[in-house]
Amino acid sequence: MTQKIRRGYPGAVPFFAALLLAVFFAGGTVAYGAAPALNIPRMIQECPHFSDHPGSDGVIWLKDSEYSLVADGSMTRKTTMVILARRGIDDRWTRWSIPVPGGGTAEVLSAALYDPGSGRILSPVLPRKGEVNGIAFTEVLFPDIQDEFIIVLSLREVLPKRFAVEDSLWINESLPLWEQKITVNVPAGMELSVVSEGAGEPRREKAAGGERHTWQVVNSPAWSGRTLKSDDRDFLSFSTRKGTEALARYLGAMETLLVPQPPAAVQSIIDQSNKLKAGQGLIDWMNRAPGFAQGFPPSFVRPDIPGEGPWTDWEKVLLLHRWIRKAGWESRLHWLAAHPFDQLSPAPEAAVIRPVVELNISGISPFFCDLGQGSSPNETPPSLWGKHIYTASGSGLQGRTVSGSTAAEHRLSVEWVLDLDVNGVASGKADILVRNGWVGFFFPGGTPTEQSMGRLAAELFPGMRFPAGSASFTPIKYGWKVTLPAEPRQSIVSGGAMLVPFPGATPPWLGDLGRSSGEYRMRFPFVVEQSFTLKLPPKSDVVMMPSSVNRALDRVKYEESVYHNKRRNTLSAGAKIVLSTDAVNDSVGRGLAESVQRWMAYASKTLPLRVK
Repeated sequence: MTQKIRRGYPGAVPFFAALLLAVFFAGGTVAYGAAPALNIPRMIQECPHFSDHPGSDGVIWLKDSEYSLVADGSMTRKTTMVILARRGIDDRWTRWSIPVPGGGTAEVLSAALYDPGSGRILSPVLPRKGEVNGIAFTEVLFPDIQDEFIIVLSLREVLPKRFAVEDSLWINESLPLWEQKITVNVPAGMELSVVSEGAGEPRREKAAGGERHTWQVVNSPAWSGRTLKSDDRDFLSFSTRKGTEALARYLGAMETLLVPQPPAAVQSIIDQSNKLKAGQGLIDWMNRAPGFAQGFPPSFVRPDIPGEGPWTDWEKVLLLHRWIRKAGWESRLHWLAAHPFDQLSPAPEAAVIRPVVELNISGISPFFCDLGQGSSPNETPPSLWGKHIYTASGSGLQGRTVSGSTAAEHRLSVEWVLDLDVNGVASGKADILVRNGWVGFFFPGGTPTEQSMGRLAAELFPGMRFPAGSASFTPIKYGWKVTLPAEPRQSIVSGGAMLVPFPGATPPWLGDLGRSSGEYRMRFPFVVEQSFTLKLPPKSDVVMMPSSVNRALDRVKYEESVYHNKRRNTLSAGAKIVLSTDAVNDSVGRGLAESVQRWMAYASKTLPLRVK
C-alpha cells in the first residue's frame, strides 16, 4: 500500500455529503449487510451534549462509513449516523434525498427518532421513494417532534461499475463530531493510496479476501470556515487506483454530454445585440434558475439534462458552459478539487467539489465564474482564490492554483477615532474598511447584514461590547465601510497619572497564523492595518512615547508607527502587516508568525499620561 499524508484543501464532497448515513434501533443484532447495532442509552451517557457545545443546534455522536468492492466491480458504501439535534437544526441534517445511481441501489436500512432523556425510540421514520424530472430517489424526512431529539439513520448504496474502492470525505463537519469511523475493505492484490489531513494513521488488519483499513477520529470540532488558509479543513481521500486517468475520463465525459437547446427565456437573453450584456444576463439567469431542495446532492448529473429546470448545481454550470458560447463568449470548463492530484496519489470522483467556467469576451479580462457563490460581475470570486482547479485533457488533468492577485487589493483597515476625558473614559467609534477578498470572508453574500456585522465585531474585538443594532455600513470602492460606535472604555487613573489602553483588533483567525508552521496556502495575499487617533484631555502630557517598529521579512512586512501632534493635542498610532504572497513556505511562515505575534501584542500596549 502507498500511504501519503499531505496537506490539501478539503473541498466540499457534494456527492458523498448528501449520501450520509445510517443507524437503527438500540440492542439489535447484526446480519451481513445490516447497519451496526447501536446502544443509544450508552451513547447518551458517554457522548457530549449541548452543554459541551453551547450555541450549536446539533452534535454528531457517530459517523460510521464502510466500503467494499463486490465481484461485479460495484462498490458498496454503508453509512451510519447518530445526531443529537434540537429544534431549528439545519435542514441538511433532517432532510435526506438520496438519488438512486443508474444500475445501482440506494437503500435505507433504518431511520428513527429517539428521546435523549430516556434513550427510548420516539418514532420510526419511513423512507419514501419517488422520482423528479427523471431522477429516482429515496427520501427520509425527520420531523422535530420535540425540542431535543436523536436522529438515527442507516443507508447502504451500491455504486455500479466502479472497479475501485474510493471516496473523499470530511473529517470536520458543520456540527461538532464526537466519533468518526471509516473502514475500507481492500481486496487481495490491490493497494490503497491515501491523501489525508487530520485523519491520522489507519489500523491495518488481515480480513477475508484482503486487508481492512480503519480510521477512527474522536472529538473533531465543527468546521466554521473562519480561517485565512485555503487548505485548512481536515479530510480523507482514498482509492485503490493511483493517478488521474480514470478521473480525467469521467470529467471529459461530463464536458461532452449532450445538452438541450436553451429555453425561450434564455434564447431571448442570448439574442441581445450587446454580447457583453447577453453573457452577463445569462449568468444572472442561471444563478436564479430553479434548483433542487437542500439535501439533494448538487453533483448529480443526468445523462440527458432536461431543457427546463429544476437542475442540480453541476447541471447549471454545464448548461452555462455550452449556452454562453451561443452569445459569442469563450468558455472553458474547469473542476475545483479538494486537494492536489498527481500520478502517485488517489483522485476519486468525490474529491471534485464542483465545476467552474473560465469566461472571456472582447472588452473584458478573462475571469472565473463560480455559480451560486456571489461575486462582482466579470470578476473571479473570492471563493476560488488560492484553490486548486483542474482541466480534463485527454487521459490526464492539467492543474493550476487560482491567484488572489496582489496584497494591496485585499486591504482590511480598522480606524479608531476616540476622545479621552479627564476621568480616563475613552469614547468614540471604529470604522472598518473591508475590500475585495475580505468582503467574501466577512460577508459571504457580498453585502453586510446585521448578523455578519455582529460576527465581524465579535471576531475583531473579542470581549469588547458594541450596542446591539448600532452598526451601520456604506459602500466604498471595492468593498464596504462598517461603522461601530463603541461603548466607553475606562483607563487606569491614579492621582494625576493615567494609563490608557490601546484599542486593538485581535481576531482568532489572525492569531492562528501566529501558531502555524510548515507549508500552506492562503486565500489571498493581504494587508491588515489598524490605527487610532486619540484626542487627549486638556493640560495632559505624554510620559513615554511608544516605540516605532519596522520589520522587513521574507515576503512579509510589519510596522508600528506613532505620532504626537502637540498643536492639536492628539496622539495617532498604528500597526500594519503586509503579506505579499499566497504560497507560504517555512521561511515566509516564520516571518508571518512573528508579525502576527507582534500584532496581537499591540493590543496589550498602554499609553502613560500625566494630567495636570
